[in-house]
Amino acid sequence: LLGLIPAALLPAAAAPSLPYDATIGNDAIYIGGVRMRDKTYLPVGGNMPVGEKPDGGYAYVEINTDISKVYITLFDYVYEGEGITYNAAEDMSAVILSTFSGGVNVYVNGECALINTKNNGTALVSANGTLNIGGRGLLTLDADLGIYGPGRVSVYNDGKTYIQNAVTGIQGDKVTVDCLKVEASGTAIFAEI
Repeated sequence: LLGLIPAALLPAAAAPSLPYDATIGNDAIYIGGVRMRDKTYLPVGGNMPVGEKPDGGYAYVEINTDISKVYITLFDYVYEGEGITYNAAEDMSAVILSTFSGGVNVYVNGECALINTKNNGTALVSANGTLNIGGRGLLTLDADLGIYGPGRVSVYNDGKTYIQNAVTGIQGDKVTVDCLKVEASGTAIFAEI
């Protein structure tokens, strides 16, 4: 019967999303296990967001609630640990996790590293929407899954982005890359079609 209905009249398919626990919440951004707020910084080694720009490396977050999108600036930001567990049933964690439906843009400046020490860990996840990584800095990702986005994933860093020790380097619906080096024991780039 569906074959008789013109495609233009069928409801649009929902944007793909990654299953995450209800405790994470919608429209949330976590960096290094810390839930961030709009226009706040997370200093390297910090465990809570601050309003003033710190000396040294940091992650900075701006949230556009009108389009449900997050903008992250990483400046000489280094994190090593388990991040936030976003799917307890499958024991999955991420160093950076966004559940904003409009996706996330990450701008890299300086020398940055996101290292997830947990098995089944991911360095950078956008649970909904698109994931764009750009900038002029060096970004090193070290995790079982380097970058995951259920929608479009773009890496266009004018500096360099390295993904190392990964089983899968990048996974997304559509993947666009430039200035990228992936060292993966399994799949370097996986695009779901």
